[in-house]
Amino acid sequence: MLPGAGRCQLDVSAEAFGILASRWYPAEVIHGVCDAVIEGMAATQRAALARDAARVLMDATLRGIYRVLFEQLASPARIVQFAPRIWRTYFDSGERRTEVVSPRRHDGIVRDWRGHHPFLCAVQVHSTSSLYQAAGCRNVATTSLECVELGAPHCRWSTTWQPCHDEI
Repeated sequence: MLPGAGRCQLDVSAEAFGILASRWYPAEVIHGVCDAVIEGMAATQRAALARDAARVLMDATLRGIYRVLFEQLASPARIVQFAPRIWRTYFDSGERRTEVVSPRRHDGIVRDWRGHHPFLCAVQVHSTSSLYQAAGCRNVATTSLECVELGAPHCRWSTTWQPCHDEI
């Protein structure tokens, strides 16, 4: 039984456990789902699943007219500006900000994320890559630098890229 599943009416036999994208769930429930899904996976399998989950999440977020608008209007500077708002769309705690380290390197930082889970953190890292790719950046690479799971005071990741469509 997943923690808190009874009060959330999760159905482990249903697709996506019956989780609705339009509803908020307690962190312990989502952590239980994450733990159940990744149980027994090797680190490489967890990393691949996190990449795939980020791609699916961003495809769902940036669909239809939103994708067209994002592709036309997004840039690394706008991602920096709107990253905290995007964060609050998915999470009810934590402070998300972006440091501009160089013209083609931004570091994402999350502090005080009560719902932190190592798998969700990995999905967040890969989602950042997807945002920069959707903005037209080429050869995007995002690397985790620090994680509260490993004793750091915050989670931090670095994203680098080649020129975006509006910089060429």
